[in-house]
Amino acid sequence: MTIVKRCAYCGQLYKAKRRTSLYCGGKCRTAAYRDGILVEYVAPHGKEVLAATAQLRSDVNAFRDLATNAPRRWRETCSRIADGLDELLDGMDLYDEPAND
Repeated sequence: MTIVKRCAYCGQLYKAKRRTSLYCGGKCRTAAYRDGILVEYVAPHGKEVLAATAQLRSDVNAFRDLATNAPRRWRETCSRIADGLDELLDGMDLYDEPAND
């Protein structure tokens, strides 16, 4: 199976040998290191998804609080953001632990 990825340094498409690769080759990897560019690979595991979902739930609560306590001009915006995030999260089945990923 061929994996086509975009290099995190130069932006060119390349055929990756592993799904965790970030750069098209040693030159880009070295250049990124010398330039101080830090790119971290994050595996798409269920635990990270559930943690991010929990953070979004917390953000919904924060926006709900702001909808009542923020300056008047921001209340409607905060309420709409909270409603949108709430609707989005309610439409997804992310509360159960996923099966083996």
